[in-house]
Formats: sequence, structure tokens, C-alpha cells
Amino acid sequence: MNVKIVPAGAGIEARFDGDLDESALSVLLGLPPRLAARPLRLVLGRVRRINSVGAGEWARCMEQLAAPFELHECPETFMDYALVAREVLGAGRIASFLASAECAACREETVLLVAMAGGSAVPPACGACGGPRTYPAPVAEYLAL
Repeated sequence: MNVKIVPAGAGIEARFDGDLDESALSVLLGLPPRLAARPLRLVLGRVRRINSVGAGEWARCMEQLAAPFELHECPETFMDYALVAREVLGAGRIASFLASAECAACREETVLLVAMAGGSAVPPACGACGGPRTYPAPVAEYLAL
């Protein structure tokens, strides 16, 4: 797991890249002091794999970030963990998540960015053929978080 922390307006943005598992422990342990500035955005779009150990350590890390922050581009695996263990959110609020969608007509698969504000459980039509898309993930439940 790599974390790139960059200025973002008056605050900072932390971009996570890699697996959230046992290999991420050393990165997560030293992270809270580096994320003290507000507003804070955590961008998870490049997190590829999450397991229970990584989710647990992530939750402990998020506990230490007492002030509110935003989570962006959360992968489906993270959203699944958030449904069953809200601790992974800490004081954070999900602003957007990634959801795979498949066209019922041409079978094209794509990943869409879904905003929590104004997001819809119905994906837009397929860009290739105009056919209806479906989300295999429980997007309506994600939007209720």
C-alpha cells in the first residue's frame, strides 16, 4: 500500500494505491498524524484488494481521525465492508464510490463513479450500444450508507 498526500485547497488529499491487507499495516500505523489537516479527502479508487485484517487495521486508523473527512472513489469491496462494519468509516462520510455495471444487450462491462449526493441505483445506458445496464453490486444499499 502506498499513500500520496498532496495539498488540496485549504486541506489535504490522501490517495491510496495497492492492497489493504497485512502488507499495509506499517503504512497505516504512521498515517493518522500525517492526516491532521482539514478538510481531508481520502481517495480509495486505486485500492485493489481488501481483506479482514486490512479492514480491521483501517478501522483502527480511522478511529484516530476524530474530525469529519470525506471518502472518495471507494471500491466495491470497501463498500461491502462498510455495509457490515461501519467502523471502517470512522468519522468519514462517503462522497463517491466505484460500481461495476454490465450492459444487458452487448455484455460490455465498465466501472462507473457514483456520487452519494444525487446518485442513482439505476446505471446510465450503455455507451457502446445504448442498452440498459445493471449493477451486480447492491448499489441501493451503498447509497443508503
